[in-house]
Amino acid sequence: MAQTAPRDHVIIALEPNSIYITTNISSSNRSGLRWALIHVDEVGGISRHELGSADKTNVYGPEVYLSTDIIQAFNRFDNATILAYFKIWNCPVPRRDRLETICHRAAQRAAEQTGISPCSTFVTRVLGGLGLFPARVQEIEDNIGKKSNTTYGWRYLSCVHNLNLRYPTAILTV
Repeated sequence: MAQTAPRDHVIIALEPNSIYITTNISSSNRSGLRWALIHVDEVGGISRHELGSADKTNVYGPEVYLSTDIIQAFNRFDNATILAYFKIWNCPVPRRDRLETICHRAAQRAAEQTGISPCSTFVTRVLGGLGLFPARVQEIEDNIGKKSNTTYGWRYLSCVHNLNLRYPTAILTV
């Protein structure tokens, strides 16, 4: 039986054996834009890796590494509209257990940083842990920043979200 999307959700087709970065509007307004890493294994199994609140009742509390199995990719996750799925071109895709080890280390290092967005720092540190060169990681971060602040950017999406209009989630390659 084919999976159907919940109301107001659109199924997003992701390529197997790929790494994506998603961006969405922060519900806590900590940093405006939240980043998460999406791992798609060789058979299409999807997992989401991010920093998030350790206490779901306090979104302003300390952030910890969270890993979530996802049955299907949608344009929304936990009541947050996903702005875009950025496929990371030419990125090594490790087994999930190896990725989780890299993510744990990146989360510890990101927690030590002050004055910067922990979620984007976490994701860029994971990319470095996957073996991408610092210049390539910087290029990815710059491209996501530029593309997230265009017409499809979070300010535009905030307006659309407030009007409760449906809009597409972009799928871009960086």
